[in-house]
Amino acid sequence: MKKIAQNWYDLVLIVLGSAVSAFAMNLFLIPNQIAPGGASGLSLVINFLISGIVSTGILIIIINIPLFILGFKIFGKIFALKSIFGTVIFSLLVDLFQSPAQRISEKWFVTSQGVVYTDMLLYSIYGGVMLGIGFGLVIRAGASTGGSGLGAQLLNRVLPSVSTGIWLLVLDAVVVAFAAFAFKNIIYALYSVIVIWISSSLMDLVVAGLNHSKAAYIISDKAEEIKYEILFSLKRGVTTLVGKGAYSGFEKNILLCVVPHAQLHELKRLVTRVDENAFVILTDAKEVLGEGFKR
Repeated sequence: MKKIAQNWYDLVLIVLGSAVSAFAMNLFLIPNQIAPGGASGLSLVINFLISGIVSTGILIIIINIPLFILGFKIFGKIFALKSIFGTVIFSLLVDLFQSPAQRISEKWFVTSQGVVYTDMLLYSIYGGVMLGIGFGLVIRAGASTGGSGLGAQLLNRVLPSVSTGIWLLVLDAVVVAFAAFAFKNIIYALYSVIVIWISSSLMDLVVAGLNHSKAAYIISDKAEEIKYEILFSLKRGVTTLVGKGAYSGFEKNILLCVVPHAQLHELKRLVTRVDENAFVILTDAKEVLGEGFKR
């Protein structure tokens, strides 16, 4: 029963995310020839070159077909089926939302003289925000809308020496360069870069959530005292690691503790109170699962 409920929840997220992304495409990006990278951006450019003979939504599906054939074998059936569903829904909604988005633009995006307002920077920012939120919801549901993200993962499997992030950057750069060549204007490419950066940042935020925490590595001669202070004062778990100084050769206990951002100042004050010479390393923990945090 729980698994069925989770599957329905994932499907709702995929549809909602696809709808938000498709609306962003039609309201902000497609009318202004801003290619957002990936299959969506490539489809936008091809649609322009063939004068709209094939719709942008259908082109997205066509471009993704070979990716999903390969992805089905590599990433498993569940991921592939969810991603195919997400891509089809997104592609259909891109075509379906074209007329409503145009009517909204003509009615609300107008100057006092009745001229449609065309601020490319504004459209790039809001288009990137909505696109990132939409795609983030799809990814959170354990799916993908294909495009450069899936392509980068596949290329990483072929050449693992190059990271997925680098492949993603390369593929998006190729799409942006293609858009600049097709539209014969470098300005469009520059706005595309803004959309890609904003959408990627928002995507990560949606997937990881807003509950950022800090992981602290504490090296101190008074590790035992600090450990008990963290356990009983902060009421946070601590893991003791055994380390060895490279210069001194002495063994030391290293404390690993993860705390919410709100407790960071209290942790630092606590450590300083016990041992002002303690060596503390703080790193971001974007998502923490387990007792005291998210399930």
